[in-house]
Amino acid sequence: MRPSAQDLSFFYASPLGRYVATEVSDLLKKWLSDLTLGKSIIGLGYASPYWEILHSCSDRKVLLMIPPPQGAEPGACLVHEEMLPLADNSCEAVFLMHCLEFALDTKSVLRDVWRVLVPGGYILIIVPNIYGLWAHFDVTPFSLGQAFSESNMRHMLEDSGFSLKDCTSLLSIPWLSAKNFLHRHSMGAFTPTRIFPGLLAVRCVKSIYCSILSRPSEDVKECQEISVV
Repeated sequence: MRPSAQDLSFFYASPLGRYVATEVSDLLKKWLSDLTLGKSIIGLGYASPYWEILHSCSDRKVLLMIPPPQGAEPGACLVHEEMLPLADNSCEAVFLMHCLEFALDTKSVLRDVWRVLVPGGYILIIVPNIYGLWAHFDVTPFSLGQAFSESNMRHMLEDSGFSLKDCTSLLSIPWLSAKNFLHRHSMGAFTPTRIFPGLLAVRCVKSIYCSILSRPSEDVKECQEISVV
């Protein structure tokens, strides 16, 4: 079940949601620090909490795109994630958050991301870890979609024309209520364990030596420019 944009907004307004946003943002700063082409960055799925960090890494525009089933979100355009309204080789990085785990056809989504990325462009994906407790408690949005293992992600991305560059884990704690977690975390009384991390984070590079069959570019309409503020 795909959560609505409103549900995700409420989650990120909570203490636990803010903690998640901090963890992901810190990783994005590291992974996007070497962008050099000044092309657009796309946030696909629900990436509104990360707009500022994405914008700080790009000399050009940041486009937020959200699938229609999640509903409207201020500053984002509604798109079908497997048919992005962008030209071929037009983006330097695409960040998927609250996206791939809800996609009906993950292969089609990844193929279209491959199409819009420049050669050597990055795809950055955050997904629930199938072995983590966060994917199995329905109090966070990470329990509502498909969860993945590292080997799942590796094979799926390599089959879609990407070369793995980094794979790491986030939220390396068992799920706790926001109140209990923040209390223990702030007091330094809880030592995280990396046995069952809640999220997997993957960064891959578009390989130009790939014979992916993508949609003909003449069938793709350019996305209307959006000013995100």
